[in-house]
Amino acid sequence: MDVSPALLSNVNAWRNNEFSFFNAGLEEIGAELSHWYGIDVRVLGQADDLGFTGVISKEKTLEEVLSILRRTGQIKYQITPWGAKERRVILMM
Repeated sequence: MDVSPALLSNVNAWRNNEFSFFNAGLEEIGAELSHWYGIDVRVLGQADDLGFTGVISKEKTLEEVLSILRRTGQIKYQITPWGAKERRVILMM
């Protein structure tokens, strides 16, 4: 068992209904978006040396969150239909 101090930004983000990323890779971001919005997220071109740090409100739509991520200049995305009513998001570097 390993005990370490909690990141207060993560605790506050949970309480404030926000995504909180600290040096997060595309896989972690994709997993959070998939869980919160109930969508299928695929990641292409993972760069291990790039990490993203920031806080985004979970009250924003999926499209708003993706737009914020795109403005970093590092992440691109594509939303495609998948099944009858579902959508798939592809995150790319």
